Amino acid sequence: MDSEFKIENTHVPDKVYAYMIQIHHMLYELVDCHHGDSVSIEVLDDNGVVRENGTVDAIQIKKCDI
Repeated sequence: MDSEFKIENTHVPDKVYAYMIQIHHMLYELVDCHHGDSVSIEVLDDNGVVRENGTVDAIQIKKCDI
C-alpha cells in the first residue's frame, strides 16, 4: 500500500469553491430576509430559507464550468 500523499488525487479546491458559492447565495438570501426568517447552509439542502409565514425553500446550488 502506498502511503504517500498525492495532492492530485484530492478534489478539495472544487469542494471549497462549491461551498463558497453556497455561502455567496446564503448572503443573497439574507439580504431578502425579514424578521423571523431563517437561512441555512447544508441543513434543508445546499441553502435553505424558512420564512416566518411557514414557507420553506430548499435550494440546490450547482456550479457550472464554462
